[in-house]
Amino acid sequence: WALSFTMVPFISGAASITKTTAAGGGITLTTPTSGVCSVTILDTDTDALAAGTYYYQLKRTDEGSETVLSYGTAVLKKVT
Repeated sequence: WALSFTMVPFISGAASITKTTAAGGGITLTTPTSGVCSVTILDTDTDALAAGTYYYQLKRTDEGSETVLSYGTAVLKKVT
């Protein structure tokens, strides 16, 4: 499967974080036969983002099989 993960500050906003299953893209198919993957978000991915609520979406991107697999909200907090 090819997957993409996006996180935006509001539903129709431009992607603040984007990850893919491409080599080094941040998504690892942990247990592909069970549909389990891991999305790695580094501290540097959020350095330029404001604290607040963001919306995320994990999507299968294979041609002919595009579908949203998971979505929800994530809260970013700045630690000083």
